[in-house]
Amino acid sequence: MATDVQQFWKLLAQSKLYPQDRLRQFMETARPLSSELTTAKLLAKWLVEKSAITRYHASILLAGRAGPFVFGDYVVTGKTADLDQPNLFSGRHRPTGHPVILEFLNEQRLDESTPKNLEQLTATIGGCSQLDHPALSRCYELIKLPEYKFTALESPTGPTLAKQLGGNGKPRRLPPVNTLQMISSLADGLGQLHQIGLAHGDVSPDTITIRNAARLNIRPVGHYQAAGDSRIDDLQSRDVRDLGHVAASMLLGEPFDLVADSPVESLVSRLGNVEGMNQSAVRLVTRMIAAPPDQFSTVVEARDAINRLLPATDPPVYQSHK
Repeated sequence: MATDVQQFWKLLAQSKLYPQDRLRQFMETARPLSSELTTAKLLAKWLVEKSAITRYHASILLAGRAGPFVFGDYVVTGKTADLDQPNLFSGRHRPTGHPVILEFLNEQRLDESTPKNLEQLTATIGGCSQLDHPALSRCYELIKLPEYKFTALESPTGPTLAKQLGGNGKPRRLPPVNTLQMISSLADGLGQLHQIGLAHGDVSPDTITIRNAARLNIRPVGHYQAAGDSRIDDLQSRDVRDLGHVAASMLLGEPFDLVADSPVESLVSRLGNVEGMNQSAVRLVTRMIAAPPDQFSTVVEARDAINRLLPATDPPVYQSHK
């Protein structure tokens, strides 16, 4: 049975999106328009246009459900663009209005019958929340409610590197100096992550956003799994190699995967044809991509090698978050 106007108002009241007095204000504003807002769908559209609710809220309410939308100090505002992650939602911190990403934990990620898992995840998120680096997105906190547990993460503020590289089908190269500065900053941020015993495990153009500078998205639930992995050294080595792939992608202007795309010799030739690249820079990128023992032993070692190639007048600046 379709939701009517009266039921829609009732569901909106049950959703806890607004206190009763604010909800009454909306109803009073809508009353003179009752001859126009004759269906729940038209009412929902009007509320969306007023920015009172989101399209996501409207779709759930029109389906006859009151949410849930509100989780402690946080409210879910919609699904994220990452359709492969059904437990990720865009949201807002209610006291401040600050946009966030909410990652809800599920049984596959966390067996609640094992308290040790929750303790380990709490420790991992505690470590991530202490990271303060411009190349790493922030992890704010782990929320434990009676029925739900979720992490509050920084909401991306720019397009992904993958979108920038894939724009209008033409290669979009970043100048070598700019690329190396960004890669140096990312390497420095990864170094902080590695220092607390974690690995990222998913460094790619899809997990990096760029708005003036590059920033790597942090997902502590995945890092919680890495923290318990006995192969943490291998995972950190993979971060170095993946960062090398990102560097190659930025320099070539298109996503690059060494295994899928071409042998090392072909990469050396392609990078050598990039304007502004010298042989030292080419060797550096190919060494990042190489497998151990030819690879840099740590991401910090790779960062230092990059910095030696950058002009002394333009050293990377690793400022903390504002």
